[in-house]
Amino acid sequence: MTRQRLAAAFAYFSIFPVGGQAAGPADARLFAYLPVVGFLIGGLAGTAAFGVSLIAPRSLSVATGFALSILLTGAIHVDGFLDCCDGLIASVPPRRRLEIIRDPHHGSFAIAYGAVAFTLWIAAIAALPPARLGMVLAFAAATSRVAAVSSGLFFPYARGGRPPVWLLLLQSLALIGFSFVGGPWMWACVPAAFLTSWAGAAWSARRLDGQLVGDVYGALIVVSEILVLLLVATLLHVGV
Repeated sequence: MTRQRLAAAFAYFSIFPVGGQAAGPADARLFAYLPVVGFLIGGLAGTAAFGVSLIAPRSLSVATGFALSILLTGAIHVDGFLDCCDGLIASVPPRRRLEIIRDPHHGSFAIAYGAVAFTLWIAAIAALPPARLGMVLAFAAATSRVAAVSSGLFFPYARGGRPPVWLLLLQSLALIGFSFVGGPWMWACVPAAFLTSWAGAAWSARRLDGQLVGDVYGALIVVSEILVLLLVATLLHVGV
């Protein structure tokens, strides 16, 4: 069952041809495998960016890391973020917000907030040392997903189910251990991502009559991933 859910998570949340069913997550339990998917995607994006930095201008390296971070997910999380920008911010009843979120078209809020988010994302990657891109992008991608998925323990997911607590705890401990390998200062990014995701989930739940939808998880992942990258870049800059 675990192997099937992991394959399904890769099939749904990435473009990797793993042979799983990509029809959609049945419940929140599948989300618990998102951090594994994210870690691989971030590691591949960062490693590719580092490779490009060895043979091409720095700007192309940054573009590679940013583009692959989105393309390898099939843009599913970015799409959720943009949908939530339109739906959650709108001053309309909760049912109408859900309709806006489910609408495949993007409005002015999505364009404006998307531009801000992408600018910060690219700037954070550009501020990272090329040799650390693989490690940091993998860490940021995994941390953001553990943080986002853990919010399902406090706020019900519209499709039902709860992520396994033991798996989230194991992943959280692994991230803290990984952060100490990369630099003892990186551990501070883990609670920061969790607090940001929980606060975002609480606000979203209030806007949607108490439940979270899949697009909200995507938005939480994007915001938390950008936050972690910005924190790591800042900590490296000040020499912590």
